[in-house]
Amino acid sequence: MTVVRTFKCNKCDFSFKGANIYGFVAYDDNGNRYSCNARPDKVAETISKVFNLSPEIAEKWANFKNDEVPEDIRKKLADNTGMESLFICLNCLAENYIYVRRDKLRCSKCNSVSIMSPYDCCPKCREGKIEAEGILKPSDK
Repeated sequence: MTVVRTFKCNKCDFSFKGANIYGFVAYDDNGNRYSCNARPDKVAETISKVFNLSPEIAEKWANFKNDEVPEDIRKKLADNTGMESLFICLNCLAENYIYVRRDKLRCSKCNSVSIMSPYDCCPKCREGKIEAEGILKPSDK
């Protein structure tokens, strides 16, 4: 279960909701992007559907038992799956979940290339630090 928390700047009113783990992302042969919660059961379900794999093979990959996955499938999954990270647009402050090895580093809302990880400093005031507040709610996203 993903735990969603509220993150706030300690200097200004900027805040966003985020998860304690990043999302898993997969790309099919046509370049279509699929994302899901990074829990092993959700990852297995997604890669089974996207790559038309047996649930057993998908479960092995999702649980890091890669040596039990055939070499050709292992290479395909390694080339077409990964973890997405949260970036905040400095122009419009929109949240963007991006897989940096494959996705364009642009805001999905305003198309700006001025994006940053919000965990180093506040993207709004650029002075404050982002701090996690208490647990907000569980999510099966």
